[in-house]
Amino acid sequence: TGEAASDGLLDLMRSPPAKHRPLPFWSWNARLDKPRMAWQIGQMKTRAGGYFMHARSGIETEYLGEEWLGWIATGIEEGKQQGLQAWIYDEEGWPSGFAGGIVTALDPDFHGRRLRLSDWQPEMVEEYGGELVGLYTLSAGTCHHLDVSQARVACRMGGQVMAVWRFVNPYYIDVMNAKAVKAFIDSTHELYWRRFGADFGQGMAGFFTDEPRLIWDNEGDIPWSLQLPGLFRADFGYELLDRLPLLFQDLPGSTALRHDYWKTVNRLFTTSYMEQIFRWCDEHHCELTGHVMMEESVFAQMIGTGGAMPSYEFLHRPGIDWLRRTIASPIVPKQVSSVAEQLGKAAVLTETYGLCGWNVSFEELKWIADWQYLNGVNLMCQHLEAYSLRGFRKRDYPPSLFYQQPWWEEYPRFTDYLTRLGTLLASGLTAAGTLVLHPMHSGWLRFDGSNNPAIQRLDADFIRTVETVAGLHFEYHLGDETILARHASVDGGCLRVGSANY
Repeated sequence: TGEAASDGLLDLMRSPPAKHRPLPFWSWNARLDKPRMAWQIGQMKTRAGGYFMHARSGIETEYLGEEWLGWIATGIEEGKQQGLQAWIYDEEGWPSGFAGGIVTALDPDFHGRRLRLSDWQPEMVEEYGGELVGLYTLSAGTCHHLDVSQARVACRMGGQVMAVWRFVNPYYIDVMNAKAVKAFIDSTHELYWRRFGADFGQGMAGFFTDEPRLIWDNEGDIPWSLQLPGLFRADFGYELLDRLPLLFQDLPGSTALRHDYWKTVNRLFTTSYMEQIFRWCDEHHCELTGHVMMEESVFAQMIGTGGAMPSYEFLHRPGIDWLRRTIASPIVPKQVSSVAEQLGKAAVLTETYGLCGWNVSFEELKWIADWQYLNGVNLMCQHLEAYSLRGFRKRDYPPSLFYQQPWWEEYPRFTDYLTRLGTLLASGLTAAGTLVLHPMHSGWLRFDGSNNPAIQRLDADFIRTVETVAGLHFEYHLGDETILARHASVDGGCLRVGSANY
C-alpha cells in the first residue's frame, strides 16, 4: 500500500530473490565425473536457483549405493559453493515409491493391486490368472455374495455368476499401504538423512516426489489394497467384500458404495503417501515438492489418485506436471494454485517442457509458462537439463534446456523473466471472490472403472464452467470437498476456506 510498498516491489524486480529462480531437473544419465559436474553447476549459476539431482535412464552408477551417495555429496557441496539449492529427486526414474526396486523386494504385501469384474465359470479358477476375491449373483437389482459351492450350483442352473479378480503389479508399491510407504521412506529418505542430515534445510533443500499413483493398468479395472476391507469396515460399519460388483455396475446402492469406497481410497492415498512423507520432511528440516500422477480431468484423477487436490495440502511447494507443446483449460494449474492460496503456501511449482521437442522456440516456451503463471503457478521446474546427450539419451523427453543448446548464452534472459514474474506473483494473492466447486466427488459416484459417458459429460461440463468463469474475467478458486470438510467455515456473509474468503 502506498509509495513505499511500490518502491519495495520495484527493488524486488531489480534483484529478485534466488528462491524464485527456476529449479530444473538435472538429469544424471551417464557415468558422472566431478570436474564435469562442477562445470555444469557453474553453468546453472546465472540461469537457475538450484536443481533437482535426478537419476534417469543411462545412469551408470548403482542407485543408492556408496558411489551414488558420493555424487549426491558432490552435488550438495558444489551447489553450496555456487549459492544454488540442491534438491534430491526421490526415485530411480518414476513413479516415486519403489526405491529402484528395494521396497517391492521386501514384502509381497507391498505390491500394488487392482480389481476386475468378469463373468465366471467353475473352470476359470485355474485358467484366469488372477486371484479370486469374490463370487456374486446379480438378480432383481440385488447383489448376493456366494461361496464357491453356491456359485457352481448357480452356474448349473443357468444363472449368471460374476467374479471379482485381484491382479498384482510386482514392480510398484501399494500407495494406500502406509507400511509400504514407510519402507520407501526408510530406504530412501532415512538413508540420505543418515549421510547428509547436517545439510538438510541448508545445502540440501528437500525432496521432489514424482507421480505417485494408484495401480491401474486397463480400462475397466479399479485400484485395490489389502488394507481396504478392514479400513472400510472401520470407516463405514459394513462389509465392502459383500458388494464389490456395485463398484463396476450401476445397480441400486452403487452410488452410496462408490462414494464410501473412493472416500477411503483417496484418504489412504493422501495420508499413507503424501502426508506421511510430508510429516517426515517437516521433522527433518527440509521441504517436499513434486506432483501426483494424472491431474488433468475427473477421469484421469479417478485412475491416478481418486482426487489430486487433497494431496496439495501435504506439499510444502505443491506442484503440477505440464508436458508437451500445448496449453488447455485452466483446470490443472487452478487446482494446485487454489489449494496453495487457501492454505497459505507461497510457492507453486510446475514441471514443464518435457516432450516439447528439440525445435521448441523461446516464444513457445514463454507462451506455455505465461498460461500457467496466469493461473497461479509461480515457480518453474524445467524438464530437463541433461548431463549427457550421448546415444539414446538425446531422445529422453526432449528438449534438454542446457548448455548443449546453441542459444545457451541467451537463456538467462528467459530465466530472468521467469524469476521476476514468479517474484511478482508470489508477493501477492489472487483477488478471488468466487469459489467454483470441483466435481471430483461427483466423479466418485459415476466411475465404474471406465471413461463412461457420464464421466465424459461431467468433465465436459467442468471445462465449460471454468472456461466461462475465466472468460467473464471473474477471479476464482476451485473448491475441493475434502479440503472444504477440513478447512471451511462460514464467517458472516463469507465462506472461508483456510485463509481465503468467498
